[in-house]
Amino acid sequence: MGYLGTFLKVLTLLDENYVAKVANFGASKLIPINQIELATIVQGTLGYLDPEYLQTNQLTDKSDVYSFGVVLVELLTGKKALSFDRPEEERNLAIYFRLWLSTHPP
Repeated sequence: MGYLGTFLKVLTLLDENYVAKVANFGASKLIPINQIELATIVQGTLGYLDPEYLQTNQLTDKSDVYSFGVVLVELLTGKKALSFDRPEEERNLAIYFRLWLSTHPP
């Protein structure tokens, strides 16, 4: 069996008291070393999943960058990645942040 390590991504997060927590944004799977294709289902935490990954089921390096960006925006704003307590247009923090950036150029 070979180990497909590109599916295992671990990030360190902080809780509301700034205590470090470990979060896994991917998955790992043992596969035969001679297997060249792997079928998986979309999995992950809503709010952190790369929209392109949701549509194509293909993980890329950009998927990790997207997830890290959501964590960074959480730290900058103090808001959760996904919250149904916010107005509909603000529920997904990543989408709301991109909209805010487009209306507030640097």
